[in-house]
Amino acid sequence: MAAGKALFRGHPIAAVAADSAHVAEEAAGLIKVDYEVLRASTTVLDAMKDDAELLHEDMTTTEFGEDTDKHSNISNRFVYEQGDVETAFAEADFVIEREFNTRTVHQGYIEPQNASAFWNADGYLTVWTSTQGAFVARDNLASVLELPVSRVKVVPMEIGGGFGGKIPLYLEPLAALLSKKTGRPLSSGYITASLSRRRLPIAAGISNRKADKEATIMARVPFATRENMDAAGQAVWDDIETSRGGVQRNYAAILNNPQAASNFAHLGGYVRFQTPLPPRVKAVAILTAAREACGHYVWTVNQPAARNAGLSEAEISAIHEYRSPNGLSGDDAAVSGFVIELLRQHRVSDASFEAVQGIIGDAGIVDLLVVVSYYHGLAHALQALQVELPDETADALTY
Repeated sequence: MAAGKALFRGHPIAAVAADSAHVAEEAAGLIKVDYEVLRASTTVLDAMKDDAELLHEDMTTTEFGEDTDKHSNISNRFVYEQGDVETAFAEADFVIEREFNTRTVHQGYIEPQNASAFWNADGYLTVWTSTQGAFVARDNLASVLELPVSRVKVVPMEIGGGFGGKIPLYLEPLAALLSKKTGRPLSSGYITASLSRRRLPIAAGISNRKADKEATIMARVPFATRENMDAAGQAVWDDIETSRGGVQRNYAAILNNPQAASNFAHLGGYVRFQTPLPPRVKAVAILTAAREACGHYVWTVNQPAARNAGLSEAEISAIHEYRSPNGLSGDDAAVSGFVIELLRQHRVSDASFEAVQGIIGDAGIVDLLVVVSYYHGLAHALQALQVELPDETADALTY
């Protein structure tokens, strides 16, 4: 509730308790409020300016863990860095800078928050509320109302939709205080119209990406070159180059740690060239693993092998569009379903396991798990390192 200053449209400034909603609405309509209109900040960047209207006049900015004693709308300032950022941009042939803004967002649940409270004469408070976090609500209520935690009981009720939006306190403190003032149990709830105006604020960000003169987006780590490696590193480079016919961008990034690259490449050599899995089984597993990781690089470079293994464009599209295993049939559906269960649920049902076991046997199951682990891990590693294909051949894989 506002204390001297309403911070946003719909910010509550008063609470009314009555025997019915109609009486409460009539009573609320009798309240007269005189507002002094202040200069509004409608974007995050506006609110961060030195001359912006202060939302919380007693708040000061903390930078790097230290209070600056500066009054502003910035609560905390954090800086996250990896590597020498300035040098990376200085060495790039050009830098692209863009500014992005997002709209105000809401989780989209259709069941508004509600809370009922009874502040008993013995000083104990019971609150029934549509919360996703009963203990969070209990602890916060105790803090806000200056009560011992032992005197607050929160009973979580059905919430309908939540999606993380029903963890903070909303109506609970007001319901509790009105119950205390009236000496009676009290029930309260939002209407959807008012709820939809009070969610997450607009966010703004500035993004920089560095690129070389061929307009290739550069990864977060430099691509290793043989010339810049010591003898041991060059030996690893030569081994990878010989076994694969060259060192591609994925391993050029991983070769920042030659020993790790060597071990990873040996596993990759096995799953690529030595596994006895049928080519079609392996292709379905690789594409499904890449799709589940949203791995643009791994997905794109393995499509030709999938086509060579006999997968049609319709079958590849079924995996690409999250229609597998239903969009596939027979062994393909069984293998893809096995991989999806493993990566989404972190386990595989007996039915799915036995179906694939009947296709490729016990040794094949182990091989399949190794293949999935390698390509899913590779996809995640390349995503984290932001290693992209040198051209725009990658299909748009989105979550």
